[in-house]
Amino acid sequence: EMVKPEFGKPIDRHTYDRVITFFEDLLRLLNPFVPFLTEELWHLLRDRAEGDDLTINQWPKAGEVDTQALQLGEAAREVITKVRDIRNQNQLKPKEPVGLFVVSGNGQLYDPFRPILQRLAGLHTFAATEAQPENAIAFVANKDRFFVTAEVAVDAAAERERLVKEIEYTRGFMASVQAKLGNARFVDHAPEAVVAKERQKLDDAAQKLQGLEEALGRL
Repeated sequence: EMVKPEFGKPIDRHTYDRVITFFEDLLRLLNPFVPFLTEELWHLLRDRAEGDDLTINQWPKAGEVDTQALQLGEAAREVITKVRDIRNQNQLKPKEPVGLFVVSGNGQLYDPFRPILQRLAGLHTFAATEAQPENAIAFVANKDRFFVTAEVAVDAAAERERLVKEIEYTRGFMASVQAKLGNARFVDHAPEAVVAKERQKLDDAAQKLQGLEEALGRL
């Protein structure tokens, strides 16, 4: 979805070729599990020479993984999903642009994905702020506080209900992680990296909970 061109415009050759190559790698990995389907798709993607069959093709070679790009992409995906949810809840049309403001200690985090955020979330504005704008709908993503502004009045009751549900879910999630970390067998026998990841989950959820409770308080 991120690489789809604007409506009525062609995709550029470089992006097209990269997408096809990536799809071919996925087909190579899937071939042992769904051989007939992947073989059919393999021959539909390009004009192949006689004998250039997927079943005898080489596996893709693993290389270095850009973990930062993956993290940034996941952060952008979460923001886009939250904005779309708010659109649905407030009956905002997908093509009706909205403003998005963020309170973040790392305002440059989203810069690499700014054009994608603006296009897929339908934004006319994406900017940092230090305070909640008037008539804004708040949400928390990636431990940052976001505010959506649109030419509609905020339904305070519905917004309060949404925040309360998300607070309850976050508290339940924290309780499950705390229970896991409170299990001595898990802490003593699980790999250190796994335990550290659970502790990070708890810390992230605590920061998210704080942002949600602050947003609820401002209502």
